Amino acid sequence: MDRVRDLKGQLWDSPPGNLHAALVLEPETQPERDYEQLYIALVSLGNAIASMVAPMTALQFGWPNEVRIATHRIGEVWLDRGQNPDSDRRWVTVAFTVFVGSTPATDSMSSMSLHEAEGNSDIDRVALFEHWAREFVTWINLWDERGLSHVVRAWQARADVRDCEVNLSGAAATITGTADGVDDDGRLVVAEVDGTTIHLSPAVFLGWDKL
Repeated sequence: MDRVRDLKGQLWDSPPGNLHAALVLEPETQPERDYEQLYIALVSLGNAIASMVAPMTALQFGWPNEVRIATHRIGEVWLDRGQNPDSDRRWVTVAFTVFVGSTPATDSMSSMSLHEAEGNSDIDRVALFEHWAREFVTWINLWDERGLSHVVRAWQARADVRDCEVNLSGAAATITGTADGVDDDGRLVVAEVDGTTIHLSPAVFLGWDKL
């Protein structure tokens, strides 16, 4: 069994045959831009999966870190970061999971493996990782040359976020409303019940910013 700890620190098991991978980067941008790696990794992963699944597979993104087939989660991306206490060197870890052969028995969400999706029973996790690595190099270069908005537009092509209900609570605020897509900075646009509009950064979801 593969064991993975999620963003909340909860440990769950994944049967053998799934893909778990991580890449450590040394960013040269400011820390407030670290979350942008989330979109680069997601678009890269989506393209890699799309190149291997059967035609007409309904591949979608959920904000901010999920990859889905229809309404079923098949994988996710998450980030971690830190800094060497004795220098200015920082690191950002891009990690992801794809349910290739099976879904975790402890998973409380609606999930599906790629092999369970019709026509995709022969997908190999090593080949999928190799596809992702090539896509990631391509998209991190496009991000560097053209900016985050170019990556976000590619993410939006598969996004499933409009009209979704949003209910978030933090130490300083509570947000209740309806999602209306994302802006060019990858922030979720939320129309609150009182008529105001806010732009919610993925950094909040990652625990880097406060709500």
